Amino acid sequence: MRRDRKRLAALVLIVAFMISFSAVNVRVCAQQEMLLADAITNGLVRAEIKGAGLAEIEARLERQTEQPITIAIPAGTFFVNRGAALNMVAVKNIWIDLSAKTETRVMIPSAGTNMYKRVPDSSFSFDVRQTPEPKELARLCIRLAIAQISIPARQIAVWIVTDDPARHDIDKTYIIRWQNGSTTPAASNEDILQAMKAVEQAGINTANKKLFKEKISAIRGIVSADQEIADYAVKLLGFTGREPISALVSLLGDNVLAIRAEAANSLKKAGPLALEYLLLAANGMDPTVALEAIRLLAGFEGTHVVQVLRNATASTNPAIRAEAVRSLSGRTGVECLSILKPLLQDSDATVRKNAAEALQRLRWRPTNKTEEVWFLIALRRAEECVALGSVAVEPLITVLQDPEAPVRLMAVKALGLLADERAVEPLIAMVADRDAEIRSATAVALGKLGDYRAVESLIELLADADEQVTEDAWQALKAITGKDFRKTKLT
Repeated sequence: MRRDRKRLAALVLIVAFMISFSAVNVRVCAQQEMLLADAITNGLVRAEIKGAGLAEIEARLERQTEQPITIAIPAGTFFVNRGAALNMVAVKNIWIDLSAKTETRVMIPSAGTNMYKRVPDSSFSFDVRQTPEPKELARLCIRLAIAQISIPARQIAVWIVTDDPARHDIDKTYIIRWQNGSTTPAASNEDILQAMKAVEQAGINTANKKLFKEKISAIRGIVSADQEIADYAVKLLGFTGREPISALVSLLGDNVLAIRAEAANSLKKAGPLALEYLLLAANGMDPTVALEAIRLLAGFEGTHVVQVLRNATASTNPAIRAEAVRSLSGRTGVECLSILKPLLQDSDATVRKNAAEALQRLRWRPTNKTEEVWFLIALRRAEECVALGSVAVEPLITVLQDPEAPVRLMAVKALGLLADERAVEPLIAMVADRDAEIRSATAVALGKLGDYRAVESLIELLADADEQVTEDAWQALKAITGKDFRKTKLT
């Protein structure tokens, strides 16, 4: 009997709960639902919309009708600022139950448009529109309503549509300002790539959007610890299916300097993971990629690295040889010395200079006068070369053919001071140099040597287009022959 009573009591409670639930359900179903913009227009709701930063907007609502009402604020609802601050757009779907006839306060997840305007605080008020401007923003907000992305990513996504910023615009404008006055970007690279992905997923044409065209964010994202972000970055760069590091190495050969620089920075961040790819690239056929790979190898140690750099110093490309020497600089060991010393006599002035400076850092000293001459030539210390005497003549004659005019000029002047007859014929050839300063210095040097073999070439210089060259040629001819060729030319 007691059991029956307990069962009966339980049954009564269940029935009462079901009746209560049904009544609530009927009340909720009967409650009118209306869009915020329409409710305001129809006078059903009094609304005060205030700024609250970039991530949300504050709404204070109070119904003006006797009937309860539910206010819908779908993603894409546009809030137009009445002052000089930026406009806002809702990025999540919100429903507000106004059953009670009292003011209800709610914070609406939002993002700002017009990125260069002021961020609205509580002193700024807004009007409500149902659809945003531009129209693409509505599509994006539908996507943002369901996307699981960060608040900075939502904000960047909106700006991609409304302002089309470049990466440097975002990093400069969207910032956190610290108490000490310093600033840092408010959005990480992952945030920006999340934003770009959301814009694409919203079906918005991104072909001409700056963030997509410049590739900077995608390049930085390749080395992200978030595999989904890294894969998306690879896809953005057109390397779907490729290893991320391999894609970065390929970008070292891009025609755009900024892209090559970003790829290099990302490879630095990749650290040891990049080494194998860089070693291969340094030996590759593409000279631009090889040059950048060799430059990056400066940050790596190991015998394999040194061997690859040794091979690069034998390249027919002087830029690659010079960069290989620079990457060897600062390394210690007999092996590095054996690589660097022969390069003091390289045909390229930059290679010689890099080798000499690298040897200086190793505290190397020449063991004979020939080494010393080449060392001084590489460092362009002409006066010290002259002080070594006749041993410097042949090396200086060799660099008369250097592609760099300052090196040729140094050699011409030094040979003039040494006044060694071995330099006469090589200097005569220099009267045809394309650089007027070198032709002038050659005339002076030949005058100091005083050899009659130079007379014919110096006479040709009297017709030079450069006045200083002709002046120095006249002086040299007078020094050699004792005649005043100025008067001879005038008559």
